[in-house]
Amino acid sequence: MSSLALTLLYLLAAVLAVVVCRTLKQPPMLGYLAAGVLIGPHALALASNSEACAISASSAWCS
Repeated sequence: MSSLALTLLYLLAAVLAVVVCRTLKQPPMLGYLAAGVLIGPHALALASNSEACAISASSAWCS
């Protein structure tokens, strides 16, 4: 997965997670953390490309 696709995936997941957390009356930070954990290389492994993850990590997008 390219770094652009990875960035867009993280942005979309963060927005959806915050909407869900707001609906459940939870803090938005919990949504950001949940999105990062689920997408990261140890849960669903959607961001398993280490090179793209390293590039994105320099922008603080990858957990």
